[in-house]
Amino acid sequence: MTPATPRWSLARRGAFGALLALTMASSTFAFTTFSVLSSPLLDTFDISRWQLGALVTATAVLGAVLSPPLGRVSDRIGGRNALTLTLAVSGAALAGIALSPVYLLVVAAALAGGVGQAAANPATNKLISLHIADGGRGMITGIKQSGVQVGVFLGGSLLPLGATTIGWRPTLLLCALGPLIGLVLARRIVPDDADTDDDSSDMAVLGAPARSPFLLRLAVYGLLVGAGWSAVFTYLPDYAQNALGWSQTTAGLLVSAAGICGISGRIGWSWFAEHR
Repeated sequence: MTPATPRWSLARRGAFGALLALTMASSTFAFTTFSVLSSPLLDTFDISRWQLGALVTATAVLGAVLSPPLGRVSDRIGGRNALTLTLAVSGAALAGIALSPVYLLVVAAALAGGVGQAAANPATNKLISLHIADGGRGMITGIKQSGVQVGVFLGGSLLPLGATTIGWRPTLLLCALGPLIGLVLARRIVPDDADTDDDSSDMAVLGAPARSPFLLRLAVYGLLVGAGWSAVFTYLPDYAQNALGWSQTTAGLLVSAAGICGISGRIGWSWFAEHR
């Protein structure tokens, strides 16, 4: 592979990393919404807590099921087009949640969020493999993965504030502008895949390990960690408000604190893995 990235300026590399982080934040922001805005969602749609959890389940399960096929789609349509698709679907999901008059439409929007979540990693990883040379991929991957935690931090900080001032629906509609901005930036920052030399031998090298017992154990480990984290993350703000008597804004800060820890962990451990 002869990627074009070594000729990029530092500013363009930074913009590329920021765009990937924005994509990851956008694709997982529906999950953050269900957690941070749990109280207004429960009240607005008159639903129980298990129905709130079902929204998270719908997003996560569909994301897991669609990730492998959407990875193949990314290979077929190219990284930039896959990134555009991810941002468009993620923005539509957030707007759908904000505009839904009934719970069933929120479920449909949650499923759309699952599609965006499934498409995000294949699209962003494809772009990294095309445009970032060996030796720099670990750090840029950490930066783009930190976008998830950046979304958590911003969601925990800003969603409660917006919900108590202008309402949760307008606030979420404003958040949906983030993916739209990403769509514009993608066309300006990311070159077309046809302009970048690709080497299919990289995929051949990756094919055998993909079936290894190590990756199977790693997948099980990720499943267990994700299940525990999702359960805590989904209901933590609701517990803080109803069991501890915290305000919605203060409860949101719990989520923001988790986001800050995640940002440092994503970037720090990526740097460590690449330089150890």
